[in-house]
Amino acid sequence: MLGAIFQRFEREGSILRKEARNKEASAHQGEEETESKSNGADAEESSKGKDKAEDTVVDDEDGDKSAKLIGHCCFRKQASNSALEGIIETVGNGHQAKKAKEPKAELTSPAFELAFSDCHMLFRALCKLSNVDLPEGLLPDSVDVKSKILSLELILSILQTAGPTFKHTHRFINKAFKRYLCPSIGINGISSLPRVFQLTLNVFLLLISNFKVYLKDEIAIYFTKIFLRILESDNSTTQAKGMVLDCLLQICNNAQILVDIFVNYDCSLESQDIFGRMVNDLSTMAKGSPSVQTGPVVHESTLRTLGLECLVTIMKSLVEWSKELVKEKEDKDSTSDTESIDDAGERTPDRFEKKKHIKLQLETGKEKFNINATKGVQYLVDAGLVEYTPEAVARFFKEQGEDLDKVQIGEYFAKGGPKGEFNKKVLHAYIDMFSFTKMPIDLAIRHLLGNFRIMGEAQAIDRVIEKFAARWFEDNPDSIFTSADAAYMFAYAIMMLATDLHRYLC
Repeated sequence: MLGAIFQRFEREGSILRKEARNKEASAHQGEEETESKSNGADAEESSKGKDKAEDTVVDDEDGDKSAKLIGHCCFRKQASNSALEGIIETVGNGHQAKKAKEPKAELTSPAFELAFSDCHMLFRALCKLSNVDLPEGLLPDSVDVKSKILSLELILSILQTAGPTFKHTHRFINKAFKRYLCPSIGINGISSLPRVFQLTLNVFLLLISNFKVYLKDEIAIYFTKIFLRILESDNSTTQAKGMVLDCLLQICNNAQILVDIFVNYDCSLESQDIFGRMVNDLSTMAKGSPSVQTGPVVHESTLRTLGLECLVTIMKSLVEWSKELVKEKEDKDSTSDTESIDDAGERTPDRFEKKKHIKLQLETGKEKFNINATKGVQYLVDAGLVEYTPEAVARFFKEQGEDLDKVQIGEYFAKGGPKGEFNKKVLHAYIDMFSFTKMPIDLAIRHLLGNFRIMGEAQAIDRVIEKFAARWFEDNPDSIFTSADAAYMFAYAIMMLATDLHRYLC
């Protein structure tokens, strides 16, 4: 019955895709006839345009048949001129990542909606069953454990037999995957039950293989917050580390996934490095560092072997991938004298290398900033990553705040004297980036000061509160305060009371 429900969903989706192809073909045919009547001399050129358009439709439908070499797909994208905004993200055989333009409206029918509803309800129920919290000390053969394992096995079976409708229906991915399945992987990814953890890893492998186009952020979280942390943690069991290494070994066998990870995460200013971190962790496991000495010697030897095998597999996969790329390039060069370049006239492989270099410079700048804010900003300005304007520096603080030391940000704002006039302008530009509309003044203060710590003398605190009060009053002109000065006095009083309270508690 489970298979019949999803087969009906695939069948109705196939009917809709066929209807869409027929409509597009009819539309192209109508356009061709109209154009040929209006301009008979251009009939041959119109026919060629139609053939080209039909080829494009086929390529869009058969995503799994698109070129395997990322050099033939995402390398054609144009880079942005801005160093902080120019990362182009593509995943899965050259498909563009989730930050691409919104997908076209999906066709539908009453039969398709009914099948969609049935599949969604069934999939949601299975995900909820897999999310049930298990009490500590529960026996592996208890009903609750068996229910969780069975639900994960059914989810895994559904993903293994998924067809094109299931894989590419945006509504289903947004409503079922992101809302129910992704939290389930996050919860079961730290389970102490070996069978539950193994099934979760298998589900994760299917997601990264078939659905990475739509789940870029979620996959990054699973890598950085769960699976790689298990390898790095001293408290992880040898069995759990072995399972993660087996999972990574399967990923390493797929060169396209490795390249996609490097391009979309390690070459993106908005994402943490995953490929580099994974290689470092595998190297640590292969060397047998003290951090993995948590079990019998025979188990530690197995972990070292698995880590080394993963590293060797990465090299083999990338070598084979590069051979295919070189062969494709040679075949292309034999029929064309042009080289693969982007619209800016830059060789596309060099463009990704440049992006990686920019990211390394940015990470270095953040490290320098967290030691000395002034020197860090100066380094970023000299490297051309940040313009030396109050607005640009403030935008850098706002966008990269999670990676910056809050104390250093506060010290940068608190700097006084003639040289501190620029810092004051940065503070004003920074506070102007916040919106306090319909926000109580005490919560607004907490929201602002959650991003940095006010350091220095009372004059520095006064500078921050004065600008905050002006901004808050601008966003809330109908508040109980008659002027920005009144809001300033009230906000300053809150700060003094909070300071006294914490001093008393200490």
